[in-house]
Amino acid sequence: MYQDERLIRILEYLKDNERITVNEMMNLYGISRDTARRDLVKLEEQGEIFRTRGGALLASEMKEAEKQVENRQEDSVFISKEKRAIAKAALTFIKPGESLMFDSSMYVQYLANILTEPSVVITNSLKQASILSNRKDMDLHLLGGRLNIDYESLQGPYLFEDMERYFVDKVFISADGIDSEGITYIDENEGMVTKEMTKRGKQVILLADSTVFGTQKLYKCLSFNELDVLVTDQNPRNDFLPLLEKSNVKLVVASDK
Repeated sequence: MYQDERLIRILEYLKDNERITVNEMMNLYGISRDTARRDLVKLEEQGEIFRTRGGALLASEMKEAEKQVENRQEDSVFISKEKRAIAKAALTFIKPGESLMFDSSMYVQYLANILTEPSVVITNSLKQASILSNRKDMDLHLLGGRLNIDYESLQGPYLFEDMERYFVDKVFISADGIDSEGITYIDENEGMVTKEMTKRGKQVILLADSTVFGTQKLYKCLSFNELDVLVTDQNPRNDFLPLLEKSNVKLVVASDK
């Protein structure tokens, strides 16, 4: 695939998904990390995108995000009304003083932004840790490991060893794809960290918008029976409902009102 054709496809992907990471580009277009970064540099020079650490946003999305920062400092700068609704619905599951474990996903980042109750929070995410670091009522624990720059998260064997020290009330995670086979991820390491997190909590709550249903990514890391609650913005297709019921997964459809 020539670069010009690839750049068009990257922009189409961004219009549907708001952001793209270098890892996603490598998997989607079969290119190297250096080629992905050169593509992002080219699009930035054309004024089409705003580069972020490990990926990019559409320039138009960044301008909208800047407006949201001015108007609503308490919200995540990239949050859509659907994702805000999912985060608010997830917030209702948290009680004061509970211990929580957060993955590194953007959905959970939104939740961290609006978290109101004093809590113990354990995470491998630099983003989530940064959001909560100024909250004096939060007992924040950052899991140690090797830094994945693209995801701004910590991974590796030392993280798994560190995680074994904890057992929490609630685990909040997300997914890149959900289909009849289970829960899938673009990045294997992120997926395996998420899977290990599900073993460390009394209740596992998955946050995912309707666009990931019917989508299958490269790495299957979770089955439905490893979840307790699924929070989404629309009812899934009818063929998903029996799968959730069979695994005793509670479905919560969030309202954006």
